[in-house]
Amino acid sequence: MTTEPMRRGRSHRSLRRFAFGSVLVSAALAVAPQPGVAAAAEARDLDAERARAEELYRSAGALEALPVFEELLVAYRAAGDPLGEAITLGRLGNCHKHLGDHERALELLGEALAIERRIGARLEEGKTLSHLGLVYWEMSRYPEAIDHLERAIERGRELDHAVLEGSALNNLSLVYDELGEYERSLEQYRRVLAVYAGSDFQRGEGDTLGNIGRVHMLLGEYAEALPYLRRALSISERLDLTLEASRDLGNLAICQQSLGRLDAALESLDRAIALARRAGAPLDEAYWLRIEGSVEVERGRYDRALELYSRALAVYERGESGRDRMEALIEIAALDRLLGDLARAGERLESALAVARRIGASRGVVESLLGLGELEIARGRPAEAETHLAEATA
Repeated sequence: MTTEPMRRGRSHRSLRRFAFGSVLVSAALAVAPQPGVAAAAEARDLDAERARAEELYRSAGALEALPVFEELLVAYRAAGDPLGEAITLGRLGNCHKHLGDHERALELLGEALAIERRIGARLEEGKTLSHLGLVYWEMSRYPEAIDHLERAIERGRELDHAVLEGSALNNLSLVYDELGEYERSLEQYRRVLAVYAGSDFQRGEGDTLGNIGRVHMLLGEYAEALPYLRRALSISERLDLTLEASRDLGNLAICQQSLGRLDAALESLDRAIALARRAGAPLDEAYWLRIEGSVEVERGRYDRALELYSRALAVYERGESGRDRMEALIEIAALDRLLGDLARAGERLESALAVARRIGASRGVVESLLGLGELEIARGRPAEAETHLAEATA
């Protein structure tokens, strides 16, 4: 999540609802796999269990699904099924990514990729490359993100697999959004829609429509963004995609806020926050809390805004999302200044500056330095202000 509106690209894997029963996994651990029909039946049963685990992931979120996938991983290993093991490792990686543990996500997805290459599972390898690209993107490691996503796109073309190619193209476009190359990303999103044409991959179409709306928002074209976001929300709701619906609603709220429709924005945000919580996506929930905080600032309800920003910041401080923490610190520092707490604002901006420098976020460095310069002006210290402002514009 960035300070701009967001809709995260997602892979082509559909996720279904499920309440897990441990009987099958216990049996898999207790009995050595047998060749022939019995082993095939066991593999099919594990695959059915995984499908229900994916449904749990979609409906209840990563935190609920995590222990279920961990049990399945043990069962697939006991059954001697490397493909099932690799796919489950990928699901675990995605769980950890949603929970903000990017290093663990990279480790698990890397294990999955190694197995897929060893057994020649080229389609699954392409999916994992795309997921790895998204993790690197969230970590602001853009060259690695681009490398993995371009390889996933190439694999999709080699296999004539429109869904893989389109999903990886969509995810690569997110990287270009982050780098500010909006015209390039818009062109690619339109290519994605062309790739999906005839595939009946509605979920991917919804992601791409939402991302086109998002780019219009980044360009300040909020009225133009609305029809894309509404079409995306319609698809998310029709497919019962909880997290995607949360993101569509949150982006709609940003448009409504920008167009002066503050009551409508708050209503959309309340729904977006509730859905993010239901999906077990704390980083998404925190992002929409920040947006709601900005709406409350516009309404002059500063104490309420401070509460919302503080809740979001607490989420970031428990995880590893440096970029999100940096942005939240800058936002809450501006509110501290409105409330007259210049010392606290300065502390937050210094923390934001340290994070920005650590992760190489040049925009965050500039924004933090500008904020510190403005604080020094407010304190009546022009020499110190000039130092910060000069560094910001260097």
